[in-house]
Amino acid sequence: MDSGAEVEVIASHPLYPAWRPMVSHESLEGVVIHRGGAWIRYPKAPAIRRAVLEVWFMFHALLRTFSIRRKVDVALPVFPPNLFFPILCMILPKSTMRIGIVHDLQGLLAVHSNQLGRKIISNITRFIEGKALRACDHLVFLSNAMVEQAVKAYGLSRDKCSMCYPFVTPIPRNRNS
Repeated sequence: MDSGAEVEVIASHPLYPAWRPMVSHESLEGVVIHRGGAWIRYPKAPAIRRAVLEVWFMFHALLRTFSIRRKVDVALPVFPPNLFFPILCMILPKSTMRIGIVHDLQGLLAVHSNQLGRKIISNITRFIEGKALRACDHLVFLSNAMVEQAVKAYGLSRDKCSMCYPFVTPIPRNRNS
């Protein structure tokens, strides 16, 4: 990169919206991308599907980060998934700046359910999500509503949170149209 920074990205192969990994070899100049999960077959049940994503990505991120951990100055986790980050924080140097980008708050989705199984899953998800968010030095949310929910639900400092609307990706226009 022009700034002299080394950038390494740890990611899944694209899988949304169908929850089927689509192998990608796309790259960015000056960026090393470590993709994984092409072999994963996600179940239809949403809770099990989310658990599969959380667990395999935790192992993928941990294995990929372990060898580069001493040279990581800034970590930019994108949530969800959430499980990987509290564990990654145990191997990253204390000096690593941690700036989380929150696309969605998983732990708040099933909070008002009366079903025991959903309550248990919701409590586990909230616990993990809270640990992941609190492990960050700063958080960027995609809406003010998410900021307010996260501050209230997870006891985050409002000063630690920013809001930035999702980036718009321009679609190149066909010159012949």
